[in-house]
Amino acid sequence: MDLNIEDLTLKQLREISKLAGLGLHATKPETTPLPFKVGDAVLIRTVTMIDLGRVVSIGRDFIVLEDGGWVADTGRFSAMLATGTLNEFERIESWFLVGRGAICDVFPWKHALPKATK
Repeated sequence: MDLNIEDLTLKQLREISKLAGLGLHATKPETTPLPFKVGDAVLIRTVTMIDLGRVVSIGRDFIVLEDGGWVADTGRFSAMLATGTLNEFERIESWFLVGRGAICDVFPWKHALPKATK
């Protein structure tokens, strides 16, 4: 059976659209708000490194941080989160980006951000 789109009625087009999840009947994908916001200090583990800083902006592909840097050595991870003590830290004196596609997890940082490389 051949189907000619020119022969379809508006009702049939709406039904096809509904079945395909398109058009007026489409629902927006669910979005889950992030548990942090601009101004929060966060520790972000990515697939290759750990970044620490204050969130400046949150984009579709990147999170912009400032007032922070790269954490080279956390020591015991749970102790570091509890005390804010880092074994090695390299301060960055500008803003920097973290690619959202590389993020493994994000933790709130409840301590003062380090001001010097250590």
